[in-house]
Amino acid sequence: MIHYHGTPLTPRTELMKMAGKHFCVPFADARDADWCLAHGQSVMWDNGAFSVWKSGAVIDWNKLYAWLEARLGQPHWAVVPDVINGSIEQNLELIRQWPFHKNVSAVVWHLNEGIDHLFRLIDLGFSKVCFGSTEEYEPVGGPAWERSARSHGRRAPSKGTCSMQLKTILLTAAFAATIPAANWMIGNVGTECIPKGPCLLPVGFGLHAPSGVLLVGLALVLRDMVHEAGGAKAAIVAIGLGGFVAWLFAPPALVLASVLAFVLAELADLAVYAPLRAKRLSLAVLVSGVVGAAVDSAVFLWVAFGSLDFIAGQIVGKLWMTLLAAVVLALSQKRAAA
Repeated sequence: MIHYHGTPLTPRTELMKMAGKHFCVPFADARDADWCLAHGQSVMWDNGAFSVWKSGAVIDWNKLYAWLEARLGQPHWAVVPDVINGSIEQNLELIRQWPFHKNVSAVVWHLNEGIDHLFRLIDLGFSKVCFGSTEEYEPVGGPAWERSARSHGRRAPSKGTCSMQLKTILLTAAFAATIPAANWMIGNVGTECIPKGPCLLPVGFGLHAPSGVLLVGLALVLRDMVHEAGGAKAAIVAIGLGGFVAWLFAPPALVLASVLAFVLAELADLAVYAPLRAKRLSLAVLVSGVVGAAVDSAVFLWVAFGSLDFIAGQIVGKLWMTLLAAVVLALSQKRAAA
């Protein structure tokens, strides 16, 4: 779970100590917006509806849209406008008017709207659903929140909490599944299968590689996606799970090489991806994929065979999936900003 630090923060020196963190910047008081965008890992742009309701002011949503134009794009995202104490139809109308892509947007479910409406919002396909308060649930975390939590059979989330646990679980499962799938491909899929050896595929530039390298490249991309959905802790848990699965499914003679290569490559991918993702997500995926592919190939070949003779084909094969993912992310970011 990613923790977003609320702003504005004073004194300014305290804010500067938090470079590299995740921030929540409200439209109602956005004095720290540019600093957070330049120095934060990611920014959640809050629509300011709660502050406006508290003060009794009126907000011009068109000004919010114009303000977000130059600031919205992955890994940053924004909360869709909502009306505190408004009707469901009023809030649905604001969702219909929202001009930005769903993958950089979060809709708000208010605690007085009923659990069926929460499922309806989930079905709309936005990347996140935030839990919001209303007058009867003020203050946040008070008795009304606890009553609502008991009625829904769960502990009430704090204001603004966004749930992505299911997405994180599914991505982690897909990430772990690439390991046995890669082992199966190596023995069954290829243009040429060597007796008592791997099945090979051409990977370009006159090079061949075991077919499973394509899924190793996919694993690097899926680890980045786990990071996006659940944060760095979720990514580290996924790497640990993947290392265990690699140990279970690797051929006995290659267990040490497989586990070491997998874990070290994914950690290298994480180390490169984490600082780059705040600058540009597609660039982070591409560069971390290059580093991860190189580490995975070098460690596996050296530990397993004491040689780096076939490293070029291995790296190129793994990079095709990474390159494809980077292109898709770049196009989606461009569409989201349009």
